[in-house]
Amino acid sequence: MSKIVPDTSQEITDNLWNAFLLYSGMPVMDDNEGAILYSAFEAVAEIAARITGDIASAQLAVGDDNLKGRDLALRAQRYGIREKQKAKAYRCYLEVRRGVFNTAYNLEIGTRFNVPSDGVSSSLVYRTTELVAYTSATIINLTTVTAGSNIVVASAGPFTANDVGKKVAIALGTVNDGLYTIIQYDSVTQIRLDANMRISGTATNSLLIIDTNEYVTVSAVCETPGEVGRISHGAVLDPVSNIPGFVACAASADAYGGWDVESDDALIERMRRAKDRTSAILYAYDNALMGLETDDGSSRIYNVYVEESWATHTHAIRIYDGSQVLAEEALGKSGSTFNNGVSVVGAAFTDGVDTPFLESQIGEYVYINHGEGAAGIYEVATYTTSNEIALSPAPTVVGSSVIYYMIGKRIGVGDTKLIKYFWLGDTPVKASSYTVWFYDSSIGLSAANPVQLVEGTEYWMNLGLGRVELATGLDTNQSLYVAYSHRTGIYNLAQKVINGESGNADRKGVRALGIHAYIDGPTAFSTVTVNVGISVKQNYTVADVQSRVQLRLVSFINSLGFIHEVYLNQLIREVMLVPGVANCEFYTPTADTTLGAGVIPVTTSNDIEVVEWTG
Repeated sequence: MSKIVPDTSQEITDNLWNAFLLYSGMPVMDDNEGAILYSAFEAVAEIAARITGDIASAQLAVGDDNLKGRDLALRAQRYGIREKQKAKAYRCYLEVRRGVFNTAYNLEIGTRFNVPSDGVSSSLVYRTTELVAYTSATIINLTTVTAGSNIVVASAGPFTANDVGKKVAIALGTVNDGLYTIIQYDSVTQIRLDANMRISGTATNSLLIIDTNEYVTVSAVCETPGEVGRISHGAVLDPVSNIPGFVACAASADAYGGWDVESDDALIERMRRAKDRTSAILYAYDNALMGLETDDGSSRIYNVYVEESWATHTHAIRIYDGSQVLAEEALGKSGSTFNNGVSVVGAAFTDGVDTPFLESQIGEYVYINHGEGAAGIYEVATYTTSNEIALSPAPTVVGSSVIYYMIGKRIGVGDTKLIKYFWLGDTPVKASSYTVWFYDSSIGLSAANPVQLVEGTEYWMNLGLGRVELATGLDTNQSLYVAYSHRTGIYNLAQKVINGESGNADRKGVRALGIHAYIDGPTAFSTVTVNVGISVKQNYTVADVQSRVQLRLVSFINSLGFIHEVYLNQLIREVMLVPGVANCEFYTPTADTTLGAGVIPVTTSNDIEVVEWTG
């Protein structure tokens, strides 16, 4: 490497720092925590050489406008902010006034109205989001019209006094067809208009009575997101395509609910608020859980990620111990239905096909709703094999092809106190793994009893506490059954740390009052595939350097833990830090890899291909 000419200008200093950020993939830590610098001396020297032009083939976007945004995005991830808020379209309600037409017409979803600019059509369009009936006018059948008069006579009417001031559309196929105003009401069969119609003879056509003040209101959304779509009350819009009988359209109120793409300043302010609001809680979770391990040392937490829902006051605390197998134990079959060749012979209950039975299900309950008189709720008394258990009390009738439900364990029996809260005794409960059943023995077995309850209206599950809350408490003769899965191992230990344990001074709990906090694992594991070409420096063995690159990428990707994006520049940095690598080019991926919330990126040596690149 040639000697670097010192340059103390602010521009080169800023470029050097920004380049280092991009090259290392690390955010600027402006909260006195400092930045973690990987191989700082080596990296800065390499970058400085690239900036000053010593390496013409530098693959580093120094001075790129994206640098600042990249740095902010990295910092935002620390506070649970995945990305900038995207532009959102404005919404409004439109008043569409009707005109002359004699058949019913609907304003369909997707009807488009243009917002003129200085009287000229623009590209700004509002699109309706609901179907509205745009009804036809009143049709009156005519009988006679006296020549030279303004009197209209109908065979049956019905004209009313309220018609005065309304419009009449006449279409008899003459030169006097047109729009007239009703100036006088004579009777249910006769009205007078504001002009002589000069028509003679018998009219067999019809006329329309129209109230030009009638309108329909329809919701609409702007097709262009952002502030550009903001319109005010009274703004006039034109239909993009023909609408039968259209007279006018205007906004009935100011548009609402839209905004531009979040600015850097707004993102920084949101990060500040997020840090002020959540940092104490989130850091408490981190401090309590990071490094926690099971007694036998088989599992240890090294990554923590929190998904917050302020609407439901819930924290899903996701932990990762390096294993892609999440420890859990299932009770029952989560209310699933089975009828695969099941037979009941006395107390013996046999399923030769599905074989769902576990020894841990002793003490749980089975609901049989068919089987030649064997219907009932039975307790699992003994376990024989994976496809045979014994029930208590013993069914009295032999059955075959029985339909049954594993409804789990009975967690509560009601009394006159109308108890609403029932504890499972296992935590944390696995999300979406449970089914809750209600049975009223005073009613007896029927199509609707026992019944599977609906979450969110009839009951709520607190996953972290392992507690079922009923909307209506259990009364005498009523029972509650739950089938569910719960996490075990490191997950159960972590939940105890969050909740606290009675009598354990070392575990006082860190859960905030009013917050439902539960431990779970990653939502998914996403395999990262890499195909990279490298050029190797002199005096290095190509195969050896390729192997080192492969191992470094596997180690780096598998160490990321919970992260929203795997940045391409991070991968470039890892490759360039391997001794012997002169340059590199990535064929896969060619851009940043976006992951979902709670997803862990993983890879193996089979997923990393390193080839020789000659430039």
